[in-house]
Amino acid sequence: MLSRLALGVFAIAFCLAALNAGSAMAGTTIAITEPASNVTASGAFLHGHVDPAGGPPISKCYFEYGVDTSYGGIGPCSPEPPFTAPTNVVYELGGLQSGTIYHYRLVANAGEGSVYGADRTFCPGASCIGESAPAPVPPSSGPAPPLGPMGPPSAGCPEVAIYGVRGSGEEYSAREVGMGPSMHKVAGKLIQLIPSSYRVLQAGVPYKAADARLAIFGGIGKGPYNESVEEGADLLVNGRDGSGGLSPFGGIGPLVAKCPHVKLVLIGLSQGAQVITTALAQARKPGPVTRRISAILLYGNPIRLRNLPYDVGTNAHDGILADGGLQPGGISERLPNFLWPVTRSYCLNHDPICAFSPEDFENHRQVHETYGDSQFVRQGAVFADAAIRSD
Repeated sequence: MLSRLALGVFAIAFCLAALNAGSAMAGTTIAITEPASNVTASGAFLHGHVDPAGGPPISKCYFEYGVDTSYGGIGPCSPEPPFTAPTNVVYELGGLQSGTIYHYRLVANAGEGSVYGADRTFCPGASCIGESAPAPVPPSSGPAPPLGPMGPPSAGCPEVAIYGVRGSGEEYSAREVGMGPSMHKVAGKLIQLIPSSYRVLQAGVPYKAADARLAIFGGIGKGPYNESVEEGADLLVNGRDGSGGLSPFGGIGPLVAKCPHVKLVLIGLSQGAQVITTALAQARKPGPVTRRISAILLYGNPIRLRNLPYDVGTNAHDGILADGGLQPGGISERLPNFLWPVTRSYCLNHDPICAFSPEDFENHRQVHETYGDSQFVRQGAVFADAAIRSD
């Protein structure tokens, strides 16, 4: 594996090559939660799809379910693991309370940690407020039907893949699919909006997300913080194969190579937004990977440049690290113009990270922690949903 200290010279160039030419690296375990079927007043069939994606066999597979996202119930997959190839799985759930919204998701493990599918909901019996019971259809052992103009997906492929990149210092938590709490909220809102028949893959980039203070203590523009950004950009695009004792992770390059019709949504907070920008700013022209990007949502980007066409907000200042000389490898802080139409960069008023001023930095730093509760969660999800449907 390339030294992170060498990323500015080697891995960034490899990232550029992958963006423009695609990649064939093996990915990590895929777990996709699919719509429930045969919903009655007291039961339902929960469906999902697992794929080792070239990695170790999947040794554990089960559904979590409950009346909220704390779940509490567990049901084993049928058929039972191990799985060495893409497999559709199901669990018959009974004893439910009519008129209550139930949450569920698929969980798979290939010995490298659990992978969580997206949260889905259904309502047994009478319709619940804001939730319609899915039409009763027989359980199917085959793949989901083709969807619209995107054509038939490759076997085992999601229609939509949401990659979330958490902010500085946020824990890589399986409960939030490694996205961090704010970006997990954005992904959850988006999943509520897009058609329930779509297979959705959620993936949080497993990079260090170094404490932002390291950008200062390590020297702005160098040190652990920039190494973290470089690592995140490389993982987002190229993934990793699991060598060196690290868990495998499938980046957008390997996913597009396997699933050429997938629709990508990239969402990032703070340093995570910088990671996405750093990765994609290297693309010279549309390529196999960038053509599959339906939406890019950036929240509180420290390298934000005001007044770009994809900027949202009224802040009159650039981000705190918005200086090309501070970026890893001198990479631009702006995305290539062919990605502008699919991008939104959200910056809250008085957020000193995406719109630096000494006064706001002194008095309003807490604003940067509030994106998960802001109007931009829904705005971003609505924008991404419209982009997915229009592709």
